[in-house]
Amino acid sequence: MQPETSRLKIILAAQAEVFGPTTDALVRGVAGHIGPAERPAFVELIETWPLGEDGDALYHHLVSLRAAPARLPPGVKPGSGMAAATGGALGAALALPIGFVGYFAASLVLPSALRSSDGLMWGIIGVVTLAGCAIGARAGAIPSRGAHALVRGLLGFLLGTVLGAILGLLVVGSLGSVFGVSQREGGFAMGVVFGVMPLSGLIGGAAIAFWMGRKAWHGWGS
Repeated sequence: MQPETSRLKIILAAQAEVFGPTTDALVRGVAGHIGPAERPAFVELIETWPLGEDGDALYHHLVSLRAAPARLPPGVKPGSGMAAATGGALGAALALPIGFVGYFAASLVLPSALRSSDGLMWGIIGVVTLAGCAIGARAGAIPSRGAHALVRGLLGFLLGTVLGAILGLLVVGSLGSVFGVSQREGGFAMGVVFGVMPLSGLIGGAAIAFWMGRKAWHGWGS
């Protein structure tokens, strides 16, 4: 297997055109679709294909690779109905608290009339929960690199939100003590609970979700 230091690396980073914009975009799509078992042959194909010769043949070959079901890497179990049901339940359980976080984040910018609406609150929570359920069910029914990364990203967002909110509380509490601000003062407490903690939770959740999702993407099947 040749190292990804020339054509493939340039194409994946979109640094310059190698085979043309359409074929290069297809190369990026195939690179994210194939499994580890097919990757050596794919890298060899891209690195050794004669430039300027029969681009249509390469394009159609890439189309066939993109359309073919990706073989699962060793250690990844095939999907099943039971796995889909389990994944859906776990996805919904992870997404439910994320839905509450999403509602609190939206309430920071929504008008007061909308913030007091129970329908809006449960609508946001319901949409996020259903989305998590769908992602989890798909990951169980059709295991893939993308679904695996999304599920790990959901888990990372939940963990990061909790850790970020706690960290924000500790930091602001420490600053309040340094500057002699009473933490029992109503305005300070309200600002911490409804301002600092949701914001730091969102930042922490986004950061950990990106890290865990990226790690899961690159570690798929390893």
